[in-house]
Amino acid sequence: MTVLAGGFLLLTVLMPPAALLIFIGVMPTILAWIAEAPERRGIATAVGALNLAGVGLAVYFFTLGGAETARLPRYLSQPSVWVGMYGSAAIGWGLFLTIPPVIQAADRFRRRQRVAELRRFRRKLTDEWGHEISGPRHVSPETSDTVL
Repeated sequence: MTVLAGGFLLLTVLMPPAALLIFIGVMPTILAWIAEAPERRGIATAVGALNLAGVGLAVYFFTLGGAETARLPRYLSQPSVWVGMYGSAAIGWGLFLTIPPVIQAADRFRRRQRVAELRRFRRKLTDEWGHEISGPRHVSPETSDTVL
């Protein structure tokens, strides 16, 4: 964090318009970092990574034409600059909101498949060896779940 702050301070001294463009562009990342709660960690990382990619591209094209203060308002009046900076942050939000439920659904499916496979295996063993080997059913005192 200190390195980022030092780099931004150096950029502010060397190229103030580019530093202002970066500050305006990373606003979604700053807000995601503020809104991040312990149970929903990763928002700032997902949003920040893609947002910085969009902002980096905007700063690159801004400095190609000459990083002059007088040019910044005209550059920021182009909708493509805003779409590039904030659109990439929106993609980060979208990834953060959609990937965890997809992973949870896939994990739930995998666990259900494993339980069905184990039940088939148990049924096969019972058919082969008889019901005596399955043992009595009882309730576990710790979890109060039926243990087979």
